[in-house]
Amino acid sequence: AAEACASVPELPLLAGGHELLDRAEALLEGGGSATPADTTLPPADEAATGFAPQAEDLRLLEHFTHRLEALPAPQPLHRIIAGGGFAPASYRLSLLALLADGAESGPEEGPVGSFMRLPLEVEFGDTLTAVGEDEIAAMTLGEVRPRTATPA
Repeated sequence: AAEACASVPELPLLAGGHELLDRAEALLEGGGSATPADTTLPPADEAATGFAPQAEDLRLLEHFTHRLEALPAPQPLHRIIAGGGFAPASYRLSLLALLADGAESGPEEGPVGSFMRLPLEVEFGDTLTAVGEDEIAAMTLGEVRPRTATPA
């Protein structure tokens, strides 16, 4: 029984016509016979250590932060998220998920830290609501509301 469990069956190559044709075209054009790419990691002292968010993401983050700072009353999640198409809406939704996690889980400095310290509460529901605009058919029902001050 130990020998049966230890052996690894040889798996046959499973490829469709499209995959084989793509590979054959690359070989015929001379692209497949090139030397393999160097995939070794650079030495630790040469590796990039800083990470800067992309300029567009940073601009969207700062704009969204200013919008939420001026939120006067509770708003449905789909009204806060929508605008500019699916990609920016998806980014804003992911930021609100960070905000729902709480300020203690975020960085202390920088634009993300400022965003996570906004005095807002985010509530995500477990049902969908139809949106039907801005490349969004439906999304999670929820609400974003200013945090109420708790008595000391």
